[in-house]
Amino acid sequence: MAEPYIFQLSAEKAGWIFARQAVISANVANANSPGYKAQDVRPFSEALEGAGISQSVSNARHIASASATSSAGVGIVEETPWESFASGQNVNLEQEMIKAADLSAEYRLNTSIIQSFHSMILMAAGG
Repeated sequence: MAEPYIFQLSAEKAGWIFARQAVISANVANANSPGYKAQDVRPFSEALEGAGISQSVSNARHIASASATSSAGVGIVEETPWESFASGQNVNLEQEMIKAADLSAEYRLNTSIIQSFHSMILMAAGG
C-alpha cells in the first residue's frame, strides 16, 4: 500500500525542510560573528539512504533527484563558502538567500504532493 509510505516520506521531507531552514536562519543571524562558519544539512537523498530507503527511477529518461533528506537522518555539515572574510567567518548572505529560495520551492512541492495524494485517497474512498 503506497499511501502511508508517501505520507511518511512527505513528513520526513517536511522535517528536513524545517531543519535546513533553522540552519540557514542561524547562518544569516551569525553572518557578522567573527569566526562563525556557515553550515548546511546533508542532502535529503543521503538521509534516505541512511534510513534504508532508496530513490528509484522507473524509466531511464527520468531525472535523478539532486537533493532529497529525512528528519531522523539530518546531519549538519560545514558548508563550502563562495568566499571568506578577514574576520574568519564565511557566511555569504547571497548564497544563504539562494538556499532559502530553493528551500521555499521544495516546501511548495512537498505540500503539493501531500495535497494531491490526499485528494486521490478521498476520491478513491468516495468522499
